[in-house]
Amino acid sequence: MNSIIKDTIEYLRDYYLDWNDYIERFSFPRMDYYFLLINISSFYKMIDKSSYYLDKYNENNDFLYLVYVLIFMPKKIIFTNNIYNNFKIIRESLNYNSFVLEKYEED
Repeated sequence: MNSIIKDTIEYLRDYYLDWNDYIERFSFPRMDYYFLLINISSFYKMIDKSSYYLDKYNENNDFLYLVYVLIFMPKKIIFTNNIYNNFKIIRESLNYNSFVLEKYEED
């Protein structure tokens, strides 16, 4: 199971890095792409935290760390042809990321 989770985390990291590279190639990217680009660090933070807690879980075998891994794993954003819907999808993910990262900072 750990290898599946680790593969998923790495897949998400590569996925967002690919999007980052793709969007940066445009001189004037679409607004929804740009919105993701300026907020992509939130997704990287979530991925890093998820990876961190997976390492903690592997060290301690404490189920709580596995829960944290899943909480911090960001949603994969899949773009559609509708820019407005893409904004909504990104915004919802960012709201979730902000909420989880704020709670993490409190603890």
